Amino acid sequence: MNDIISVGGEVERVKVSLRFSGDDLDPDFISNLLGCQPTKSYRKGDVLSSKRSSRIAHTGLWSLRDVEEDTSTLEMKVRRLLNRVSADSAAWNSLSRFQGNIVCGVFIEDWNRGFSLSSELMQNLVERKLTIDFDIYCNAIFLGDDDE
Repeated sequence: MNDIISVGGEVERVKVSLRFSGDDLDPDFISNLLGCQPTKSYRKGDVLSSKRSSRIAHTGLWSLRDVEEDTSTLEMKVRRLLNRVSADSAAWNSLSRFQGNIVCGVFIEDWNRGFSLSSELMQNLVERKLTIDFDIYCNAIFLGDDDE
C-alpha cells in the first residue's frame, strides 16, 4: 500500500492573541488606552476558577484573541488583531512597562509547512514594543529513513 505524503505549503490553522502581563497591570487601564475590551483579563491576586480547580493569579493579564475561525494567513490574523486596537504611539509607549506580546498557535497537519511575516508587519510590532511568540503543533507522522 502506498501512502500519499504532501510536502510544503501553508499551515492549516492559526490562532492569534495580543497579551499584556505584569504585577501592577490594571485591565481597565489597558482597555482605555487601546480602546478595546479584552477577551480575558485579571489582576494579580484574583482567584481564577475553572471547571476543575481554582488558583490565584501570580500576575495580571490582559488578552485579546482573534476569534475568527477562518483560513486567513498568520500575517492577516495578526494585522486584523492589531486593527482592533488603537494605533496611538503615546498609548503604546504607556504600555511598554508591561510584558506585551503576540502569541500565535500554529497548527500543521503535515511536515514542511511554513509561513513568513512581512518587514512592514515586523516594523509595526517593533514600534509597539511587542515580541511575537510561536507555539507550533503538528499532527503529522514523520517517516524516518530506514537506512539509518
